[in-house]
Amino acid sequence: MRTIGFLAEKSCPNKVEKTINLAPNYTHAMIIGATGAGKTSSAIMPILEDRISKNHGILMFDYKGEEHKKVKFLAKKFNRLEDVVMINLPWGKSINIINECNTETFVKLLEDKCFTSNGNEFWSKFASGYLKSVLDVSNSKERLIKTLTEQGLDLFTKPEINFKMITNILSSAENFKDFCLQIKEFKDAINFCDFKKYANDLPTDEAGVNFLVSINNPLKEFLKISDTFLEQNRSFYDEKLKYDDSLYVFKKNLPAMLSVINRYANNDFINQLDEKTIFEMLNEGKIVVINTTNFNDTILSVLLGGVLENSAKRKAFKELNPISLFIDEAQKVLSPDMDLHTDVLREAKVEVILSFQNEHLLINKIGKDEYFALKQNLVSKFIFKSEIQSYYEDAKDFETFECFDGNDVFMAKPIFIGDDELNLVEYEYQRLNKVMKNFAAHINSSDKFLVYNHALFEKDSKFYLFCLKNKTIIDEVDFISWADYMRIKRSLKTGFGFMKS
Repeated sequence: MRTIGFLAEKSCPNKVEKTINLAPNYTHAMIIGATGAGKTSSAIMPILEDRISKNHGILMFDYKGEEHKKVKFLAKKFNRLEDVVMINLPWGKSINIINECNTETFVKLLEDKCFTSNGNEFWSKFASGYLKSVLDVSNSKERLIKTLTEQGLDLFTKPEINFKMITNILSSAENFKDFCLQIKEFKDAINFCDFKKYANDLPTDEAGVNFLVSINNPLKEFLKISDTFLEQNRSFYDEKLKYDDSLYVFKKNLPAMLSVINRYANNDFINQLDEKTIFEMLNEGKIVVINTTNFNDTILSVLLGGVLENSAKRKAFKELNPISLFIDEAQKVLSPDMDLHTDVLREAKVEVILSFQNEHLLINKIGKDEYFALKQNLVSKFIFKSEIQSYYEDAKDFETFECFDGNDVFMAKPIFIGDDELNLVEYEYQRLNKVMKNFAAHINSSDKFLVYNHALFEKDSKFYLFCLKNKTIIDEVDFISWADYMRIKRSLKTGFGFMKS
């Protein structure tokens, strides 16, 4: 790695050069600077290196598709390459976006960012109301089934609730009717169960009492929520009410409104629970990098909102490994209703480091009052060249890497990493995670690694192939798993082919 500082002697003869040092005291920080001012290489990178060296859990958003290599390079430097987890690409960890935050947060973000049209609050509430009701009754059903199964009553199949399932239910009146009938049938089956008799038949009175105590809250919750859900939607499954206006309004409006979020439902990387939520990974000290390709601001806001929401509750945990949340291009992921919880995160050993180009961008995104309240909770401030900010008027004339930290003006020492070093660590990361074997098993991977391009993969199920020796992309290769590759090889040995004699 090459660490290079620039001392512009002609324009800044008296400026000292130093590495930005942010004390790990969880009082949060903001970094302001125009594109090209040096805030990423001379502020974010040094702070990131320090936090990785201290074994923090790390969250990063990769907007350019290349920043993940820098994270991996620093992780390897401190023997933490195995801790790096990628999100939103084939060899990354899949998540279930619905599990990332609570239902209220999830629905509110979708309402604000997707359903609101021309300030028409009625239709945004209409769409979000149906979405929330399906999520609420589905979640309560899932919790009840899970509890019964844990107590030895494996009577029902536990549904996996994801965005794809929810949007499919709401995609047509017919699908919604089927869902209502499923909930009604499940509720009838639950009412038919004699749980007290089951408890009395258990070996001991204590076991019976424990069983009834365990199912009490999930059972009451489901019955209450399902009663409300079925009453509100009787016109969809009760033939006597089939000409009700609500059915007509649903058919005419809801499927069209939900079409704006269908592409999220079709993203397999965020619609299945692979192992853990992003917060759980961070809590275990993982370095999580979210590839933002094909994610718009809504998805990013949901993911960040869930992490912040769960982090605020973390102070109740017995053991707390520190977590650092690096939020570059903050205006892309923050929203007026998002609570960063900066006032309580210190006790939970979680720090927020925001970076953005100028104050007006954030004010326009979250509102003036919200911005001024937020910045009061961001104790450390690093100002690079920026035309629009209220901290240091002369910052508009700064040189690249010149920085004001509230006390002094200095040249911030940047971290640069050569392309060869970045490509080598990507090769090592993919070998460590057996990427070539699992996604391009037919390729000799001795000096090659795969480059994911969303458009190419979505259209042709292909990856770009990068060669270390040639220092460039040399080909496009098909997605072939190890299992498929071995099946193809076996078919040749057994004489299977496209033509028979």
